Amino acid sequence: MLQHQRPACQGSVSAGPSRQLLLSRPCIRPRSCRAATVAAQAVNRAEFVRLVQQKTEASQRGRIKELNLQEVEEVVKATLDTVVDTVARGDSITLTGFGKFERRDRRARQGRNPKTQESISIPATVTPGFTPGKAFKDTVKAQQK
Repeated sequence: MLQHQRPACQGSVSAGPSRQLLLSRPCIRPRSCRAATVAAQAVNRAEFVRLVQQKTEASQRGRIKELNLQEVEEVVKATLDTVVDTVARGDSITLTGFGKFERRDRRARQGRNPKTQESISIPATVTPGFTPGKAFKDTVKAQQK
């Protein structure tokens, strides 16, 4: 159990079984306290593969063969490689209910160096983009309540 440094903060943080940080009590000063903003930690690739394996095991009960961790890792790697290669080519991938992966072009623009206030030229660039689908947004919004 971690106690916060600020005396006005009544919240405490504990690590749950899935490395998720949970607040045991609400924080009095949510804007100045890290406890109010720490809701969960990111899932790394190995944990993601394990979660996918657990989901596939649950959906494959009664089938001849279950996927092991190495096979699930290969499927996840192939999926991510396909998304990266497709977006890098300039195409987009739409997964209905989940979202859309696409390439976004940013035009060149003028910026300002905050230290010297000198005007600088920022070159055009290309970045990957993701737009969540309606079902994804609705699920996240439902978890917020």
